[in-house]
Amino acid sequence: LKPRFILRVWISTIEGGLRTPLLPRAYEAMQGAPTWSADGQSIAYPEWKDHHWNLVTMRVDGQGEPVTIRTDGVANATPHWSPDGTMITWETDHGFMLVSPDGRTGRSLTDDNDIWSDTPWLVHAWSHDGKEIFGIKMTDDRRLKLVAVRVATGRTRELKDLGRSPIVNNPVKGFSV
Repeated sequence: LKPRFILRVWISTIEGGLRTPLLPRAYEAMQGAPTWSADGQSIAYPEWKDHHWNLVTMRVDGQGEPVTIRTDGVANATPHWSPDGTMITWETDHGFMLVSPDGRTGRSLTDDNDIWSDTPWLVHAWSHDGKEIFGIKMTDDRRLKLVAVRVATGRTRELKDLGRSPIVNNPVKGFSV
């Protein structure tokens, strides 16, 4: 039996109308958490394929094929394109990264001396100027913390203790700056 991949990225115009899948039904991979490029020409998304979480980009004009730019993601990774379009966030077993849209360059935003370096992001979003990334992390004792990381230095700081997390699979469903 062939597996069914029911999680897919769909797009439609701002005016409405028919929604269309980013890729044809025959494409065998699970897609999730899309993020638009700053110019609106491409989408980046995590993809489960060949037993790996991959970071993939795809033009939305129908030109070209999906391009896998990383194969080292973690489950529930949610990439976000930077406001200037030069970087995409990506979470790996080795930490939180910034990756160029072509996948040729990347750098870790994880500082080994930082108390937050081993704590995964539940959600995150770029600041409007692209100088910081804000998000929510959960501590070992299940407290939710609003944090910010400086893109230039990788230094993370706690902004607010949001209290204890309820015991649920994913305590945060969305986040916006």
